[in-house]
Amino acid sequence: MIALATLSFTVLQLVPVHASPAGSNGAYIQRQVSTPMDVTPSAAADRLLVIAHNAGDSPSTIVRAVAAHAQVVEIDTALTGTKLRARHDASSRSANDVVNRSQTVGQAWAASATPGILLDLKTSGASTSKLVAELIRSHPNTRVLASTPNRQMLKALAASNPEVLRLLSVSSAGTLASLLRRPIDPAIQGVAIAQRLLDRATVNELVGRHLWIQAWTVNSVHRANALAALGIDGITTDNLTILTALQPTHR
Repeated sequence: MIALATLSFTVLQLVPVHASPAGSNGAYIQRQVSTPMDVTPSAAADRLLVIAHNAGDSPSTIVRAVAAHAQVVEIDTALTGTKLRARHDASSRSANDVVNRSQTVGQAWAASATPGILLDLKTSGASTSKLVAELIRSHPNTRVLASTPNRQMLKALAASNPEVLRLLSVSSAGTLASLLRRPIDPAIQGVAIAQRLLDRATVNELVGRHLWIQAWTVNSVHRANALAALGIDGITTDNLTILTALQPTHR
């Protein structure tokens, strides 16, 4: 597993429970919340890499994630025509609808201006691979993670951008079982996995395969603490309170 620095933690003042205005991105609505921490973050949770879940999909959610001191912003990435667009839904009623309801990934990346970016790849193929590789190379000072359920995309990234942390998206028990029943392809460095699939035995097996583990979507400190105790490396969250509390500038 990739080691993260241990830093001291400062308890934040709890904020009132509220949901931020949703960021519209076509049929998908990205919601951010700010809720009081249900428990104090553990020392293990304080070492997690915390990612702003899908925050790069709309200008409003980017602004709120950056205001919450996000270090890594997730941008859903789908090819539309000849451009990568920050969009959760790869399909749409029309190409014009996609353009009208989303920004380009390049625009989202520039607006985020964070040390790290997670590209959650919603399309695959040679055209997507080429544009993703070019985009990453144009941001040499940004830590980049990429997740996709497509193994060929991970192989292409390994060849074009070996510095990127490559995560296989795992959303079902079947996909997890398929991953673990065979030797791990070197192109797969970790998993971006639904948190409901994680228990001690599963985490131990993933760790034993030397895989980096990012759990989604974790919106309570209690669950973050439990997962951190199992030995995972990172989480994505919609909860801006968690995002702020577990960032290095607030530890």
